Amino acid sequence: MSRPPPPPRRAVPTPPPRRPVPAEPSDEKRDASGIKNGISPARAVPPIPLRKPSDSSSVSSVTEREGTNTIDKSRLLARKPPPRPVPPLPRRLPSLNEAIPPSLKEILPVPPPPPRPPLPSRKRTEDAPQIDRAASPQTPPEVPGRRRLPPPLVRGSTPPPPPPVKLSTKPVLETPSTDGVCIKCYDFSAVDHHASLFPKHNIQSLATLARDLTEPFQSETEKARAIYTWLSHNIIYDVQAFFSGNLQHATPESTVRSGLAVCDGYAGLFMHLAKLAGIRQVSKVTGHGKGFGYAPLQPGQPLPPPELNHAWNRICLDDEWRLIDACWGAGNLNGSVWDQRLNPYWFTADATEFGKQHYPMDDPKNQLLTGRPCTWQEYIAEPLRPMIYGDFYNLNFDIYSLEPALDGLRTGGRLSFRIAKRCLHMSTAEEDNYVAFLYTNDQARTPLVADGSGGWSATVYVPPGSDVTLYYVKTVEDRDGKGLTVEEFQWMYGRRAMGTGGLAKWNAA
Repeated sequence: MSRPPPPPRRAVPTPPPRRPVPAEPSDEKRDASGIKNGISPARAVPPIPLRKPSDSSSVSSVTEREGTNTIDKSRLLARKPPPRPVPPLPRRLPSLNEAIPPSLKEILPVPPPPPRPPLPSRKRTEDAPQIDRAASPQTPPEVPGRRRLPPPLVRGSTPPPPPPVKLSTKPVLETPSTDGVCIKCYDFSAVDHHASLFPKHNIQSLATLARDLTEPFQSETEKARAIYTWLSHNIIYDVQAFFSGNLQHATPESTVRSGLAVCDGYAGLFMHLAKLAGIRQVSKVTGHGKGFGYAPLQPGQPLPPPELNHAWNRICLDDEWRLIDACWGAGNLNGSVWDQRLNPYWFTADATEFGKQHYPMDDPKNQLLTGRPCTWQEYIAEPLRPMIYGDFYNLNFDIYSLEPALDGLRTGGRLSFRIAKRCLHMSTAEEDNYVAFLYTNDQARTPLVADGSGGWSATVYVPPGSDVTLYYVKTVEDRDGKGLTVEEFQWMYGRRAMGTGGLAKWNAA
């Protein structure tokens, strides 16, 4: 049988012929009707239909004709894209009061501040309790955890000269008197600001400086305070001369010219400027000071002979004799570095406070005590006190009422601690103070609370062999910590960055 033939292939249709494209002539020709090369002109774009008028629209329809076309600008403006949404504001950090949950505020209500005690009468200096040893020049230990320190002070090389003081702009201040105003509570902020306006490189003469510093003020106390503050801004302790032992005699002129001095230079310049300002009863006192390098006597240690290592001033201000230490008022030694800052404590300290850290060698009457003068043995053999840091004085705490009063704690049990202000006139309101807390070796942090008698106290368990350090909350999230409540501190600790400062430290026995 023969094989059938294959089926025929399907025919592929031929493509349609291409439409001929006329060649583009090189020269354009138009006829009388405006037709280009035989091509009719494009039709006119029909006008945009008018929008239905709105009652709320206050924009009148403005039209513009271009040839036969009509453009409605109000319609075109209405077709603009919607404006971009405004980005949300950045999240604001909660304030100290907002940061506490409402539930915590209900559980821990803030008690009202205790009533302000009445103003007491001035006590005699012989009745004042004993104070502790001098403030330690060492830097307080840093509390464990993140701590933020303030930026260093940057001094300009050649600041512009201050403007002259006009008589019409003199500050009007009340004159401190021994009867109605307590010098520990007196506000010297206007005096301190005025004294900061006269850098030493602009001084023409010491007489001109004394006049510029004191002319706006009427009382001798304010005049002396202006001189005291000026020294803290313009004279730096000569650390190199102190540690090398190369101490040269300095005059007031040489001290201002160099800007360097030790205690004798501070006292001499203060006395000279005070006399130029019209304060006649002022002198320089030399003796012993419990400053840098001082160590209390240990039990059984022999009594050392009197040693002359310091100088300060005795001055009569507004009919009241006072003792002033301009050197310690200008800063303190931190190791081998001078920490320059105004310390007002040594301008307002009473005779008993002053005498616990200064012993005059020339005349016992320079102690200014109304009772029996203190002997060298009583002065130098004082019991070991807690270590006191500079901020303790700067925050106006009273070393008389500091508890425990002595160092060498008996650990392994519960101990009570207490601090108070130097004067009952000073505010103890929560918004005017910082939170202070105790730190022990077991990392316990116990805040001190108001005790209703003008102070703050706490009773804590101290582990065996543990030291106890008293701190205060200086900053919270780079903001001033003043006004922080105890409840806010307890809730924020560990949740917010806090900067702390040291007040005092007790060592274990």
